[in-house]
Amino acid sequence: MGNISLPIVIIIMVLLAGIYGTYSKRNKVFCFYEGEDGTKEFKWMTDKDGWVIFRGHKHKIMPERMTTWWVKTGIHMLFPTRVQFLSYTWESAWPRDPKNHNRTVIDPRVRKIIDQSSMMESYFKTSSPTASKKQGLLEKYGVMIAIVIIVIIGVFVWQNTQSNVRNFETMQNQINSLKPK
Repeated sequence: MGNISLPIVIIIMVLLAGIYGTYSKRNKVFCFYEGEDGTKEFKWMTDKDGWVIFRGHKHKIMPERMTTWWVKTGIHMLFPTRVQFLSYTWESAWPRDPKNHNRTVIDPRVRKIIDQSSMMESYFKTSSPTASKKQGLLEKYGVMIAIVIIVIIGVFVWQNTQSNVRNFETMQNQINSLKPK
């Protein structure tokens, strides 16, 4: 019994590793990147991430450009697993087209037009009138209230100044009356 149990335990462990490896690749996208210098990198992402970052540059995850690919490395040599696949290059932020496998390159002139259109779109979003809302009393009459407060403060300061001037004149008259002639 001891001679048979060791191979069975090994087979069960390999099966569990294969099941775990296959399960861990569910809902994952294999993102492959080809650098400018010919180096190749890859990352596992979920399709909900939206972006994958290679060498400090963001690349968009586009579900319409996904293809399938068989993973055959590691434990997957025994249990090949089918996953979603995207291929990127250093030339573009978008993945290669799966229909013809061409690189998606954006011409600098096209990029300039896209940037201008997005800039104009953001400009019009910020300059468009907002939905009208009911103005409160402070928003409606705020400027008038500020002017009235400034006038009241001005009148108060002027009256205090005039009363101080009268008090100084009275004190001066009293001092002058006390001086011997």
